[in-house]
Amino acid sequence: MKPLLFFIAVFFVMNAFGQQDVVPTAAVLNIDSILRAQEAQAIGKQLDSFTAYYQGKKFTNKNLVGKTVFINFWNTTCAPCMAELTELNHLYDTLKSHKNFEFISFTFDPPNVVERTRKKYGITYKVFSVTIADCGRLSRNMGYPVSMIVDRLGHIQFCKTGGSMDKEEIRHRIFTTYYPQIVSIL
Repeated sequence: MKPLLFFIAVFFVMNAFGQQDVVPTAAVLNIDSILRAQEAQAIGKQLDSFTAYYQGKKFTNKNLVGKTVFINFWNTTCAPCMAELTELNHLYDTLKSHKNFEFISFTFDPPNVVERTRKKYGITYKVFSVTIADCGRLSRNMGYPVSMIVDRLGHIQFCKTGGSMDKEEIRHRIFTTYYPQIVSIL
């Protein structure tokens, strides 16, 4: 019981101080190395199967076969998720003309929240509202945001978790990391 109370207290302290570095550097490095290991473990694995609906039509991972797919996992309570939406729109606009490219995203936010968010940020790519369990399973429980690039056979070729609030850093990551990765397997 004491460890649980400790973690709850740490959670509240971290949230109370926002983005301040209240966690010792060694703990931050340990968390970062755990996330990088999870990303590495995802590479080469098959994207988990899913069934979701978009504009009333059933959509599954079988719809993605033969396409290079960029997948983003997000939710509206995640500030870095929201901060990257504008640049993700630019990435989609840059690549949408490629017939073998698909850009999709998953969130556990309810459909009415998704629609409000789509309008606010001008999102034109497919956004699937799924259960929190499905969102976690598909993102391999790595937190939010998570971005993946899946090849034409359905294997994860790239995976990145975490984000930034800095617009320049977001733009740089999307167009110097994600974009070249996608183009290399298109």
